[in-house]
Amino acid sequence: MGTSATLALGLYQQTLQRQGYSCIIPEPDEVERYCMGSIRAVKANRLDLAYEPAAECIAHLKARGADAVVLGCTELPLAVPHALRPGLGIRLTDSIDALALAAIEHYEADQQAQKLVA
Repeated sequence: MGTSATLALGLYQQTLQRQGYSCIIPEPDEVERYCMGSIRAVKANRLDLAYEPAAECIAHLKARGADAVVLGCTELPLAVPHALRPGLGIRLTDSIDALALAAIEHYEADQQAQKLVA
């Protein structure tokens, strides 16, 4: 899930396909209605209006055979709170969590390298 620009860039799709996954992406009308509806609500600080369109898009992807969904723009993880995710019945990958974990790994590797030099 993401904006049309994010999906057109293909960053997530290319990375996943190199790892052997096939990708199901939202149809253009689903991107506009659900993804962008949710993103606009987050940007307007209307989190109360952000969940439903995101959950609807997730349901559409699940119905089309998705085993997992990438919340690919930084607004989408905010639209789908961790507490509500189990009720969606599908694994979600959160771009914010992934970025935070990568930053921690990078920091820890840097700290380890500094210890080896010292």
